[in-house]
Amino acid sequence: MADNTNMQENYWKSIEELQGDELLKEARHQEFTEGVKEEFDPQKSLLGLSRRKFLALIGTSAALASAGCTDYPDKGEIVPYNRKPEEIMLGRPNYYASTCGSCANSCGVLIKTREGRPIKVDGNPDHPVNQGKVCAKGQAAVLNLYDPSRIVEPYLMRSGKPEITTWQVADTAVLDA
Repeated sequence: MADNTNMQENYWKSIEELQGDELLKEARHQEFTEGVKEEFDPQKSLLGLSRRKFLALIGTSAALASAGCTDYPDKGEIVPYNRKPEEIMLGRPNYYASTCGSCANSCGVLIKTREGRPIKVDGNPDHPVNQGKVCAKGQAAVLNLYDPSRIVEPYLMRSGKPEITTWQVADTAVLDA
C-alpha cells in the first residue's frame, strides 16, 4: 500500500501548486486570515434573532418570491356543458384527421382530443405520405395550441402591414381569392 503523503504530492489543483509556490505553502499552514479567529459573541452579532424566527423568515421570503415570479395566465372559470355536443362522451377521447403544418412534408395526422381540447398528435396510418409516422416537430405541434401569445383573431395584409379584422371580412376575402 502506497504512502498517503506520496499520493497527495502527485495530485495538484493549480499551476502554483504544481510549481511548488512558497506563498501557497505558507497559506496552507495559516488556514484562517487575520480577524477570522477572534471570539464570536452571538448577543452582539445576531441582534436577538432566534434560529426558529430566522428560518421562518427565510421560508416566508422564499414562498413570496416564488409566488411573485410566476407568469401563469388566468385560464378563467371552468364551466360544465349546458348542452353536451353529440360527438363528445366525457372521459372518452375523440380523434380528428388533419394535416400537420410544422414542416414542409404536410404529413397526415390524427389528433386525440378530450372534451374538445387536443392533447396528442400521432401520424395517420391511412395517409399516403407518412403512413402513420410523424416527426418530432409534428408531435410537438400540440404545444403551439396552448401558447398564450398565439394569434387569436384574423389578420389581413393591407399595404404590406398586417391589420386586425373580423372573421366575416376574412372569410369573404378567402372566398373571393
